[in-house]
Amino acid sequence: MLNIKPKTYNDVVRLSRCMELKKYIPDLTDEKIEEMYEYMKKDSNNKISVTPEMISFVNASGETESATVLETAPTGISFDHIILGAAAYNVMQRPTGDSSGCGSSCSGCSTNNNNNNNNNNG
Repeated sequence: MLNIKPKTYNDVVRLSRCMELKKYIPDLTDEKIEEMYEYMKKDSNNKISVTPEMISFVNASGETESATVLETAPTGISFDHIILGAAAYNVMQRPTGDSSGCGSSCSGCSTNNNNNNNNNNG
């Protein structure tokens, strides 16, 4: 059982965002939720970065302070990456049904296209 008693609106939002991760990682423990909540409370610029394999605690300078490998693969809603912070809650979904191999996370697609255009123009 969670041992968090929100006192401010920001505390409620922070807790809500931490709890929202249960949709994606149903096995997430109350202890880990409390740890994430306290880390974000410590500095409003701290963030939690979540991938299907790992939960990382990223400080205000953008440096990873600690990381925890998820022991079991998430069985909830599939996702690629989640950023959790005071000012953001961003979920990047895995692309589905894209047969080209160039989903929204493909950074090389436009570069290759630009190179082809440059070669044709030169």
